[in-house]
Order: sequence, then C-alpha cells, then structure tokens
Amino acid sequence: MLFVEALVSARAADIVFNEGYGDDRPQLRQWLWRRWTHHRDGTALVKWITVEGESGTTEYTVAKGSSGAWYLSIHRQAWRRPTRDSDSAQWEDSWLIAHSLSRTKEPYHDDWAGTPIQYSRPLPARKFVLELKDQEGKILGHI
Repeated sequence: MLFVEALVSARAADIVFNEGYGDDRPQLRQWLWRRWTHHRDGTALVKWITVEGESGTTEYTVAKGSSGAWYLSIHRQAWRRPTRDSDSAQWEDSWLIAHSLSRTKEPYHDDWAGTPIQYSRPLPARKFVLELKDQEGKILGHI
C-alpha cells in the first residue's frame, strides 16, 4: 500500500457527486473522461448509498505520476454489512490504480472488453463506459 499512498496526494475534491438512488454515473464518467483526455489532474468524490441503506464514499483521482505517466486512483471506503447473522459489519478501505482509460460500448460482462469508441467522436456519457486497465493491459473493470 505504500506505493498507492505515495501516488495520491491529500487534497480537497474538485467536484462532489451524491449518488443515492438516482444515477450520477454518467456525469462522473464524463468528468473523468475530460480530465483524462486533457491531462488535467483532479479529484471527484462520490458519496453513495445503496437500496439496503449502506453508505460510503469513493474518491476518483486523475493525476500524473513521478514517471510522467497518467493514472486513475480509485479509493473506496464503506462499512460492509454482514452477510450472515453470525458476522459483524466490516470496514472496507480499498484502492484500485488504473493506468489506461478508454471509452467503449458497455460489454456484456464487466470482466470482458468493450468495443472501442474513437476518440474524435463526441458522445453523451450515457452512450459509453470507461474501461479501466492496469499497467499490463488487464481489465480492472468499467465505470
């Protein structure tokens, strides 16, 4: 975890989304895509709540690393409710670092690659997803 802590600087969010029962995901997707393609660092904080009443925050930071390469850091913090009566709630504090973002059509399954969309083509955020990949090109997921 020291690698991640060295990459992400503590700073206030540039934009805050409140993702309750509605869907702010397209707005977040558009914000991230603009930051990524224009090489502008920034942080978006998403405050979310599930239909079960669980809540948490996810911080998305677009930044340039010491090597000069751009990356997207995703930091999620939340209490996970117990899955069985004998379990207790667990604190989740997870990090994900993506070194590649691309616009794709939404794939059938999150682990599968989406069909790429050309960079020059303007598109509303509801018409694409962002495909996240690690340094080796492995798909980490979609936003």
